[in-house]
Amino acid sequence: VIAIIALLASLVIPAMGSLGGAYTLTRQGQILSDQIVLARQMATSRNQNIEVLLAQSNSNWSVQLLQVDTAGGAPVAVGRRVPFADNVILNTLRSPLLTNTLRFRPNGRLAGQLNNSNNFLTLQLRNGSESNYFTLQINPLTGRVSTFRP
Repeated sequence: VIAIIALLASLVIPAMGSLGGAYTLTRQGQILSDQIVLARQMATSRNQNIEVLLAQSNSNWSVQLLQVDTAGGAPVAVGRRVPFADNVILNTLRSPLLTNTLRFRPNGRLAGQLNNSNNFLTLQLRNGSESNYFTLQINPLTGRVSTFRP
């Protein structure tokens, strides 16, 4: 009986580890999606430009919302900085939106030269397979977020 339990445990434990990583990736993708939706809502409700700042510090990513003064004043942080989970990164090669400013106008639309080829971000596990990812696509006209997960 003990041998059967040990055999089953040896088969189940590795699968549980990959489920934990998949859960963390999905959770982080939803958190980032929620922050982008919040930025859009703040822009329309406050009648202000709101920027989503994605920053990397010591190989860890975070997201921060900033209220941008159109008169040229310094951006002001709104809310707190939200760090990514330690094992989740933004894939810089598959996230062309990182090269643009992600700023919502008061009408809810994105500012800048965004189109369907440069309006997405891709998250993945730090040491995970590239086939396990979470992609967020932002409609440049409406500012709405769509998520994709294999």
